[in-house]
Amino acid sequence: LDSSRKPVEARTIGVTGAMMALLRDALLPNLVQTSEGGPAIIHGGPFANIAHGCNSIIATHLGRRVGDVVITEAGFDFALGGQKFLGLKCPAAGIDALAAVVVVCTIRALRHHGHGAPGVVDIDAVARGLANLDAHLDAVLEHGQRPVVAINRFPDDAPEELAMVKEHCAARNVVCAESDHFGNGGSGAQPLVRALEPLLALEPAPIQPLSSANATLKERVEALARKVYGADGVAWSPLAERKTRALGRLGVGTLPVCMAKTQASLSDDKSLRNRPTGWTLTVRDLQVSPGAGFVVVLAGTMVRMPAMPRTPRAMSIDLLPDGSIVGVE
Repeated sequence: LDSSRKPVEARTIGVTGAMMALLRDALLPNLVQTSEGGPAIIHGGPFANIAHGCNSIIATHLGRRVGDVVITEAGFDFALGGQKFLGLKCPAAGIDALAAVVVVCTIRALRHHGHGAPGVVDIDAVARGLANLDAHLDAVLEHGQRPVVAINRFPDDAPEELAMVKEHCAARNVVCAESDHFGNGGSGAQPLVRALEPLLALEPAPIQPLSSANATLKERVEALARKVYGADGVAWSPLAERKTRALGRLGVGTLPVCMAKTQASLSDDKSLRNRPTGWTLTVRDLQVSPGAGFVVVLAGTMVRMPAMPRTPRAMSIDLLPDGSIVGVE
């Protein structure tokens, strides 16, 4: 804001033209080829824990124009990238329905959330960790979508662990398939493709928003915290409270929410595994992104632009008298 408490825009300081010139070519999506010869569009894609975690609207529209089926990735878990894809990107792109939402899980992650030891087959830990998978599936259903579980298979996954995940999904009436693309490339993903094919023949499922179009910022955060993260409520810092009031005065108090929080937990505390209960989301600060059309809500201790470590790697790199370099592997 300027000294009159009015927003400072690009045109205010006369740099709109320069910014457009700089971004002219950057707005063109990149067409690349996969290792098996398939086409892929790469464009944008910021981290989902600090931003929206999706590629550009331009890239998605391009894919829809040239392909019969478009598969697009959203970063981290459904609670972060997936929710932002449905809640931020799709409305901005005019996309109101989807064929399916694929939730990728690994046995390793389920063991972790079930407090199992790394690299050790543990059927009980996997059973406990399924609560985390359920949280994501429930969030997909909350948006009115059809979830499909893809088990990203690795060589050390035990058959009994894989079977438990499949049985759990079957009990929930959720489509589930193994995908061994890690070990066998595209051919290893064929079971997942076959599982998706019947859904592609159905009418796309309309996306259900978490809150109404005219909901306030606090109402949007409350809905997200309770319906997706599983929080009991939301606590606002004095700074966040002041900024909420300021955004209301500026007329942007009903913009969509882009949550910035840890990716290591459904909560805002990275130490809480699985599906935490009895916790409150703490909103520390707000940052408005008017061009993108959303408000970034900073929860917990998340820092959007991490600083250098206390001892940067550069301090261990040196050039010896004989011309050889040390400290770089």
